[in-house]
Amino acid sequence: MYVCGPTVYSDVHLGNCRTFISFDVIFRYLSFLGFNVRYVRNITDVGHLEDSGEDKISKKAKIEQLEPMEIAQKYTNSFKEVLKNLMF
Repeated sequence: MYVCGPTVYSDVHLGNCRTFISFDVIFRYLSFLGFNVRYVRNITDVGHLEDSGEDKISKKAKIEQLEPMEIAQKYTNSFKEVLKNLMF
């Protein structure tokens, strides 16, 4: 089962969490039924362009005066913390 994760240029929001919770419930239910389920979730750190053509992470890096990889790491860590708090 493959689930798209967040593009890590800002903190996750309720809409993101809805996706993770929904697919976690499906995963657990299928596992309960005896299916051997591989659950894969990605984290997108590059390549999501705004309408202006600018990469969202690069734009956020300029705003926060950080390198793009620092932005990706900062919000990846934040995402992982949210998942931990949701007990995933």
